[in-house]
Amino acid sequence: LYRAELSYQLQQSGWVIEKEGSSFRLRGVPRDLEQHWSSRRQEVLQAAQKRGVYTARGFEVAALSSLRTKTDVNRPALFNQWQQEAWSFGFSAEKVPRLRAQTSQTPEPAFTALLEEVTQQTSTFSRTQLLQALAQHNPGNLSAAACERLGEQVLVQPECVRLISKREERFTTRSML
Repeated sequence: LYRAELSYQLQQSGWVIEKEGSSFRLRGVPRDLEQHWSSRRQEVLQAAQKRGVYTARGFEVAALSSLRTKTDVNRPALFNQWQQEAWSFGFSAEKVPRLRAQTSQTPEPAFTALLEEVTQQTSTFSRTQLLQALAQHNPGNLSAAACERLGEQVLVQPECVRLISKREERFTTRSML
């Protein structure tokens, strides 16, 4: 839900959000600059590879084990460094106003398609998995609160079936039964 809220707030601020995999990107920001500023992701990938892990839990452990101790940062110097780095990739503050749009749209959710997708890999899903799918498919269009409201609407659809489980609340679809 963090990404849903972040992309929503960015779109509300005028940025054009593009869906990319399970995340999003800002339209117009050079990809090589994105990669340059994604050094933490590279660190985690290297730590995971070093450990020989390739599962979600393995990446989680690699991310935690590769954290560095935070130090005090000279913010003005850091902002100046970021400006210089962006400029070296052909991106400057002057380009920002042209990249921002003044439109916002909230798509009508396709509940059936969403349920089909969330059960594509497994026959059951949790509320959290449903909310994650909603957020991933609507970057910039739904706030975290909107994802939760729509998630509740999906869960009461006739196609959605609540399952009884001792550990956690699980759901499936009628077509899966």
